[in-house]
Amino acid sequence: MKKFWYLLVSIILLLISFTSLRLSFPYFEINQTLSNKQFLVNNGVNFDLGGVFVKAVSPGSPASEEGIDIYSQITQIDGNGISNSVEFLNSVRSNQGKQIVLIVCKSNTCKNVQIIPRAQSASNEGPLGIQVQDVSSYRKSTIQIIIEQIYNRYFGQDFFTQHFGPQVIIVSWISLIIGIISLVFSVKLAGKAFRN
Repeated sequence: MKKFWYLLVSIILLLISFTSLRLSFPYFEINQTLSNKQFLVNNGVNFDLGGVFVKAVSPGSPASEEGIDIYSQITQIDGNGISNSVEFLNSVRSNQGKQIVLIVCKSNTCKNVQIIPRAQSASNEGPLGIQVQDVSSYRKSTIQIIIEQIYNRYFGQDFFTQHFGPQVIIVSWISLIIGIISLVFSVKLAGKAFRN
């Protein structure tokens, strides 16, 4: 009879362990990042080219008139490589009203686009009328993405922490600790059940 109780308690602790570990692990963020990465690949973004990709294009903007569309990838401005969106935006702003040449790629086909960033534009559009995001944020391997999301969960940089506050970190750490302790005790009790 003792063997039965050891086994039953070990199964309950195992279920608590898996539930706690599931609560503490950032499945949503990892899945979202990997899905976004695959979506971008399916829409012609090549992470090896670097630069930035276009998230949105305003109708009637200089970018729209020059045929730059969503998921286009901009890799160079006037022969200079682009490493991130801040660098891209600074370069565009410093050339407002002057013609620049962009290297724009989509589905591994690149072309030169001559364009003049507007000197005056709506605050939410910018000089070219596009919103961009770094390609480098998606260049990471699956393992790097998982490690980064776990780090972000436990040290306060993920979506839930930013929207729901620091209690998410506390719950995640408590769930992780409970999960590990429950797992250790369930293994010990299962061992006792099979030894008796």
